[in-house]
Amino acid sequence: MKHHPTIEDDVILYSGASILGGDTIIGEGAVIGGNAFIVKSVPPKTVVKMANPELQYKDGSDTKIREFNQPDVWFYEI
Repeated sequence: MKHHPTIEDDVILYSGASILGGDTIIGEGAVIGGNAFIVKSVPPKTVVKMANPELQYKDGSDTKIREFNQPDVWFYEI
């Protein structure tokens, strides 16, 4: 039983990308962005990237959820 994905020629995988599954194929010339989580095959010449994450928090004194979409925020809660 195959446990590792197939990565075809000229594929670019950026740091933090996770590709799971023995049946998963990353097609020729595809680009997989950093921190992408792939569990299905990707066709050739496809670009997969993460959308901008959004950090939200709610404190005890305020019922409103505050959103931060600032480029200088470098940490995220998952």
